[in-house]
Amino acid sequence: MNDGFFDYATLAALLAIIAFLWSLHRDIGNLRDRISRLEGAVDLLTKFLMDRDRGRAAAE
Repeated sequence: MNDGFFDYATLAALLAIIAFLWSLHRDIGNLRDRISRLEGAVDLLTKFLMDRDRGRAAAE
């Protein structure tokens, strides 16, 4: 009787681990998208500031 219980417990633990890993995979994908957008915003800000400094230097 205990063998059947351990089989179900093992199956339940395996399913819980798979669900956790799937959730982690999805969260990492969302994080990757956010970091990509942040890198784009920083790049845009850097270009803007560099262009502004070049304009000031040319005006002087």
